[in-house]
Amino acid sequence: MQKKIKIPKGVLIFISVITGIIVVGFSLSKYESSSQMMATARVALIASNAYVEFDDDIKGYPGCEPKIYELTITNKEENKICEVTQKYSIKIENSEFENLPLEVSIYKDAECTDEIIPDTNGYYKQDDFIFYSGVEGSKKVYLKVEWPVTSKNPAYAFEVDYFRVRIIGEQLD
Repeated sequence: MQKKIKIPKGVLIFISVITGIIVVGFSLSKYESSSQMMATARVALIASNAYVEFDDDIKGYPGCEPKIYELTITNKEENKICEVTQKYSIKIENSEFENLPLEVSIYKDAECTDEIIPDTNGYYKQDDFIFYSGVEGSKKVYLKVEWPVTSKNPAYAFEVDYFRVRIIGEQLD
Protein backbone atom coordinates (compact mmCIF):
# COMPACT_ATOMS: atom_id res chain seq x y z
CA MET A 1 0.00 0.00 0.00
CA GLN A 2 1.23 3.34 -0.93
CA LYS A 3 1.06 6.27 1.30
CA LYS A 4 0.09 9.53 -0.19
CA ILE A 5 1.80 12.58 1.07
CA LYS A 6 -0.40 15.57 1.21
CA ILE A 7 1.35 18.88 0.60
CA PRO A 8 -0.60 22.00 1.28
CA LYS A 9 -1.46 24.12 -1.74
CA GLY A 10 0.39 27.16 -0.39
CA VAL A 11 3.68 25.25 -0.19
CA LEU A 12 3.21 23.91 -3.73
CA ILE A 13 2.57 27.39 -5.06
CA PHE A 14 5.62 28.70 -3.19
CA ILE A 15 7.91 25.94 -4.59
CA SER A 16 6.48 26.48 -8.06
CA VAL A 17 7.18 30.23 -7.90
CA ILE A 18 10.77 29.69 -6.67
CA THR A 19 11.41 27.04 -9.34
CA GLY A 20 9.94 29.37 -11.99
CA ILE A 21 12.16 32.25 -10.87
CA ILE A 22 15.29 30.05 -11.03
CA VAL A 23 14.40 28.62 -14.45
CA VAL A 24 13.53 32.07 -15.86
CA GLY A 25 16.71 33.54 -14.32
CA PHE A 26 18.88 30.98 -16.09
CA SER A 27 17.04 31.25 -19.37
CA LEU A 28 17.14 35.07 -19.38
CA SER A 29 20.70 35.33 -18.14
CA LYS A 30 22.97 37.92 -19.67
CA TYR A 31 24.44 36.99 -23.02
CA GLU A 32 28.01 38.11 -23.53
CA SER A 33 30.01 38.03 -26.65
CA SER A 34 33.39 39.37 -27.46
CA SER A 35 35.33 39.61 -30.62
CA GLN A 36 38.79 40.75 -31.38
CA MET A 37 40.00 42.28 -34.56
CA MET A 38 43.45 43.31 -35.60
CA ALA A 39 43.81 46.15 -38.07
CA THR A 40 46.80 48.05 -39.25
CA ALA A 41 46.67 51.68 -40.15
CA ARG A 42 48.71 52.93 -43.06
CA VAL A 43 49.61 56.55 -43.52
CA ALA A 44 49.28 57.87 -47.04
CA LEU A 45 52.51 58.82 -48.74
CA ILE A 46 52.88 62.54 -49.27
CA ALA A 47 55.47 63.26 -51.89
CA SER A 48 56.40 66.41 -53.71
CA ASN A 49 59.48 67.76 -55.30
CA ALA A 50 60.53 71.02 -56.83
CA TYR A 51 63.67 71.90 -58.65
CA VAL A 52 65.11 74.80 -60.53
CA GLU A 53 68.58 75.32 -61.92
CA PHE A 54 70.00 78.76 -61.24
CA ASP A 55 73.26 80.04 -62.59
CA ASP A 56 75.98 79.91 -59.97
CA ASP A 57 76.16 83.65 -60.16
CA ILE A 58 73.31 85.76 -61.46
CA LYS A 59 75.07 88.87 -62.71
CA GLY A 60 73.20 91.83 -64.03
CA TYR A 61 72.89 95.54 -64.29
CA PRO A 62 70.04 97.95 -64.88
CA GLY A 63 68.47 97.28 -68.25
CA CYS A 64 70.29 93.98 -68.90
CA GLU A 65 68.42 91.06 -70.43
CA PRO A 66 66.09 89.40 -67.92
CA LYS A 67 67.05 85.96 -66.63
CA ILE A 68 64.38 83.28 -67.04
CA TYR A 69 64.45 80.07 -65.01
CA GLU A 70 62.27 77.01 -65.42
CA LEU A 71 60.78 75.80 -62.13
CA THR A 72 59.43 72.23 -62.16
CA ILE A 73 57.09 70.97 -59.44
CA THR A 74 56.08 67.31 -59.20
CA ASN A 75 54.10 65.03 -56.91
CA LYS A 76 56.75 62.33 -57.11
CA GLU A 77 59.70 61.80 -54.82
CA GLU A 78 62.23 58.97 -55.02
CA ASN A 79 60.04 57.18 -57.61
CA LYS A 80 57.00 57.27 -55.30
CA ILE A 81 53.84 59.10 -56.36
CA CYS A 82 51.90 61.06 -53.77
CA GLU A 83 48.82 59.23 -52.44
CA VAL A 84 46.85 62.35 -51.54
CA THR A 85 45.50 65.19 -53.64
CA GLN A 86 47.61 68.30 -53.22
CA LYS A 87 47.23 71.91 -54.21
CA TYR A 88 50.32 74.03 -54.20
CA SER A 89 51.19 77.68 -54.27
CA ILE A 90 54.43 79.57 -54.75
CA LYS A 91 55.79 82.49 -52.78
CA ILE A 92 58.79 84.64 -53.66
CA GLU A 93 60.45 86.04 -50.57
CA ASN A 94 63.02 88.77 -50.85
CA SER A 95 61.76 91.46 -48.51
CA GLU A 96 64.19 90.65 -45.66
CA PHE A 97 67.34 91.37 -47.62
CA GLU A 98 66.12 93.43 -50.52
CA ASN A 99 69.37 95.12 -51.46
CA LEU A 100 68.75 95.45 -55.19
CA PRO A 101 65.62 96.61 -57.01
CA LEU A 102 65.14 93.26 -58.75
CA GLU A 103 61.71 92.36 -60.05
CA VAL A 104 60.85 88.67 -59.77
CA SER A 105 57.69 87.40 -61.40
CA ILE A 106 56.23 84.02 -62.37
CA TYR A 107 54.82 83.04 -65.74
CA LYS A 108 53.01 80.02 -67.16
CA ASP A 109 55.05 80.03 -70.38
CA ALA A 110 58.74 80.22 -71.26
CA GLU A 111 58.17 83.33 -73.40
CA CYS A 112 56.88 85.12 -70.27
CA THR A 113 53.67 86.35 -71.86
CA ASP A 114 51.14 84.72 -69.48
CA GLU A 115 51.93 86.12 -66.04
CA ILE A 116 50.58 84.59 -62.85
CA ILE A 117 49.48 87.39 -60.57
CA PRO A 118 50.07 86.90 -56.82
CA ASP A 119 47.20 87.32 -54.38
CA THR A 120 47.18 90.07 -51.74
CA ASN A 121 49.44 87.95 -49.47
CA GLY A 122 52.03 87.42 -52.21
CA TYR A 123 51.12 83.80 -53.03
CA TYR A 124 51.02 82.67 -56.65
CA LYS A 125 48.01 80.35 -56.98
CA GLN A 126 46.25 78.83 -59.96
CA ASP A 127 43.34 76.43 -60.38
CA ASP A 128 45.62 74.04 -62.28
CA PHE A 129 48.19 73.92 -59.45
CA ILE A 130 46.67 70.59 -58.31
CA PHE A 131 48.10 67.08 -58.27
CA TYR A 132 45.58 64.26 -57.87
CA SER A 133 46.26 61.30 -55.59
CA GLY A 134 48.05 58.40 -57.21
CA VAL A 135 48.38 60.18 -60.56
CA GLU A 136 51.88 61.31 -61.46
CA GLY A 137 51.96 64.99 -62.30
CA SER A 138 54.43 67.68 -63.18
CA LYS A 139 53.93 71.43 -63.61
CA LYS A 140 56.36 73.98 -64.99
CA VAL A 141 56.38 77.68 -64.31
CA TYR A 142 58.98 80.25 -65.26
CA LEU A 143 60.68 82.72 -62.95
CA LYS A 144 61.70 85.96 -64.57
CA VAL A 145 64.30 88.05 -62.77
CA GLU A 146 64.95 91.50 -64.15
CA TRP A 147 66.54 94.75 -63.14
CA PRO A 148 64.54 97.67 -64.52
CA VAL A 149 66.50 100.32 -66.41
CA THR A 150 64.80 102.97 -64.28
CA SER A 151 66.70 101.69 -61.23
CA LYS A 152 70.17 102.92 -62.19
CA ASN A 153 72.15 103.97 -59.16
CA PRO A 154 75.92 103.73 -58.58
CA ALA A 155 75.25 102.82 -54.94
CA TYR A 156 74.13 99.35 -56.11
CA ALA A 157 77.62 98.51 -57.43
CA PHE A 158 78.98 95.30 -55.89
CA GLU A 159 75.83 94.83 -53.83
CA VAL A 160 74.65 91.25 -53.24
CA ASP A 161 71.04 90.18 -52.99
CA TYR A 162 69.07 86.98 -52.93
CA PHE A 163 65.49 85.78 -52.93
CA ARG A 164 63.82 82.60 -51.78
CA VAL A 165 61.29 80.58 -53.76
CA ARG A 166 58.91 78.70 -51.46
CA ILE A 167 56.62 75.93 -52.71
CA ILE A 168 53.72 75.38 -50.32
CA GLY A 169 51.77 72.13 -50.63
CA GLU A 170 48.32 71.73 -49.13
CA GLN A 171 46.55 68.40 -48.79
CA LEU A 172 43.00 68.49 -50.22
CA ASP A 173 41.70 65.02 -49.27
